[in-house]
Amino acid sequence: MEKVKILYLYAEVMGYTVATIKELVKFGAEVKVISWNIDKINSDENHADRKTYFRKSDFSEKELLKFALNFSPDITVVSGWQDKTYLFIAKQLRKKDLKVVSCFDDQWFNSYKQVLAYLLGKINFFKLFFSHAWVSGHYQFEYARKIGFKKNEIIFDLLSADQDVFKGTLNNKEKKFLFVGRLVEEKGLNLLLEAWSRVQLLYPDWKLELIGDGPLENQINNKNVIHKSFTKSEELTLVMSKAICLILPSNFEPWGVVVHEAAACGLVLILSDKVGSAPTFLIDKFNGYLFKDGNSRDLEKSMLKIIHASDNELAKMRDISISMSKRITPNTSAMNLLSLID
Repeated sequence: MEKVKILYLYAEVMGYTVATIKELVKFGAEVKVISWNIDKINSDENHADRKTYFRKSDFSEKELLKFALNFSPDITVVSGWQDKTYLFIAKQLRKKDLKVVSCFDDQWFNSYKQVLAYLLGKINFFKLFFSHAWVSGHYQFEYARKIGFKKNEIIFDLLSADQDVFKGTLNNKEKKFLFVGRLVEEKGLNLLLEAWSRVQLLYPDWKLELIGDGPLENQINNKNVIHKSFTKSEELTLVMSKAICLILPSNFEPWGVVVHEAAACGLVLILSDKVGSAPTFLIDKFNGYLFKDGNSRDLEKSMLKIIHASDNELAKMRDISISMSKRITPNTSAMNLLSLID
């Protein structure tokens, strides 16, 4: 394969996106990334002699279009359609019959906006901007199909945990449940605290640790709840290595990369049925439990099953989580994108 040029037009580049980009570079691709915010990118990733990441605000629309045309990418990846400048550039690249890929990490909820998108897809509106869709999983595939992308225009494995950072460890596990996410209503925090209030009365030797920030932080007033603010990936790996089980009780969770990260670290999983990544990384009763969204009693039962499991049973579940985490890797993510090259 000749050297491939790939342009990313992104809102915000996260660590897991960087992991895929590194794999693309290993395959010999030249990658340029335009992003709203590059402050989170490690400076080591952006040496002057091989600059990869650029801040969008440093360009006017005309300058950004010139940058894209001069780079002449074989593939352009656009994080969505919320940025009008990115859409303008995508449209100009499509006029030149270049491949432009739209990213899908959302589920189809039949909302008003999605129904409008469905109607626009019927008249091939999105084909003015995009040739392909890059989806994170099964639910996102459904969304892409709804708005007019054909099966052979859709690729998978958009999002992958950085498995050089998140990986299974042999550390001694503590009797601890872990939640990682924003402390907001849609993450199901109130539901978790309600179920926990009953579980901890029966099993005070178990702990619940919450990693995140948000408006519901003031509701954490329980001495058996450990709360920490968001932390770097390397530090989060250490936290995960000490916990037995990740709980993600969201009532709205289009995907949830944290599930992949936890599985890669060998955690047992308890997920609500609204978590988009659940079908990929959780097999109910084998490496955790799926519970009905909004049902605190169902969540409580799942937690008690983990508590009552033997060390041997938990070890088997952890092994299955690690195995399941390998369904998607930064390598498979990169290869899916490169599969679009003729």
